[in-house]
Amino acid sequence: EGEQPAPAAPPTNGGGIAERAHHPEELRESGGSLAVDVEYYLGQQVHPVVSRLCAPIEGTDAAHLAECLGLDASRYRGPAAAGAHGGGGHDDMVGGMAGLLDDDAAFAGLEPLVLTAPGGSSFPFLGVSEVLHGRVAPEGLLTPPDAVGDSSQQLSAAQLINQVTLRAREAVSKYYDGALVADDELAAVNTRNVTLRPSGEVGRCCHPDPAKEGVLMSSAMDERRLYMQLTHFQRLLDVETAVKRVAAQIRAQDPRSGVKDADLMARALPIKEKLQAAAEVVKQMRAASGYHWVQLGQIFGVVAEA
Repeated sequence: EGEQPAPAAPPTNGGGIAERAHHPEELRESGGSLAVDVEYYLGQQVHPVVSRLCAPIEGTDAAHLAECLGLDASRYRGPAAAGAHGGGGHDDMVGGMAGLLDDDAAFAGLEPLVLTAPGGSSFPFLGVSEVLHGRVAPEGLLTPPDAVGDSSQQLSAAQLINQVTLRAREAVSKYYDGALVADDELAAVNTRNVTLRPSGEVGRCCHPDPAKEGVLMSSAMDERRLYMQLTHFQRLLDVETAVKRVAAQIRAQDPRSGVKDADLMARALPIKEKLQAAAEVVKQMRAASGYHWVQLGQIFGVVAEA
């Protein structure tokens, strides 16, 4: 009673999810002609949860966890694991969350933090790491490249906080727009209409044009990408975490460098208060997302009450 159809397939036939779904009773009465699709459950239910739980653990990534589960690790590497929509299935995108949040490559495909100076010039915020590495002067980080040295064109703390808040809200707005994009550039389309033809993959649907068979649609801004976008903004602004990250990078490249966190912090000291205040705003917005939380009380509540 209460049993739901379970993905199962003959050992020699893959097929789509809809074609392979059978009631548990059919599985029991099949006499061995049907088998539970273990890979489906590992990839769609176990791997995403394990990836999210292990995300803060240094040295873990989606591909390594997939290999530990006996899955094809190659499906969890590359653009899909970095947030692109042209790769594997829904489990690939969720599994990519397990990549290190300190890995710059994981944020390469995200939108830059674009600011506008008092004079109206727009420029991308390069991030406090550029100051810590000595590639940009502190005063140049909040000023357009063509106005460095002009204090009237430098953003104030209030202006920075307001613009960062607007950029973060724009990302949240894109998520609620629910726009879908095709995973094939040759069949590009941007729509909010969901095609009801089964695609065989969780979280993705077929192209609205029946002639584009095999081309799938996925969210332009899904839960994972929104979380990563907000994290990207926070990483660019958060001085304290950037100091630890840059110091670790320098020590990894040269163990004898003798770099100290205090020396790096001194480089960003003139703008630390401004950046940290803006970073806190994004941090609070990201904390409202339930994407990175696993409610163990809900999972094990029945066991605890027993």
